[in-house]
Amino acid sequence: MGSGFRPRAVHELSIAQSILDTVLEQADKHGAVRVLRIHLRIGQLTAVVQEALDMAFEVLTRDTIAAHARITVERVPWRVRCSRCEHEYSVQNDLPTCSRCGHLGGETLGGRELQIVEMDIE
Repeated sequence: MGSGFRPRAVHELSIAQSILDTVLEQADKHGAVRVLRIHLRIGQLTAVVQEALDMAFEVLTRDTIAAHARITVERVPWRVRCSRCEHEYSVQNDLPTCSRCGHLGGETLGGRELQIVEMDIE
């Protein structure tokens, strides 16, 4: 109704909240007074929209030691090992079609990551 959030934005809001909770916990553990930068590793399969995550994080961090933290993101492609020929490849579209033999499907090797890699604090 009038909330202004679409289901897509709610996805990033809950992710931003989880990131913030972890960052604040670690910052407190290390006696930080300010969080300067948070480096994330985000896989293609998480479907995280960077702009929505940034917006959610900005709203959630107001009045916290992470209020002006800069988020940097390393995108991780969807990587698959073909179940027919064992070739490892990055998926270029929405279907994991082997770039060597054309087989559809295989084992996902990467692309599901959603990690805080490091953070700079003072």
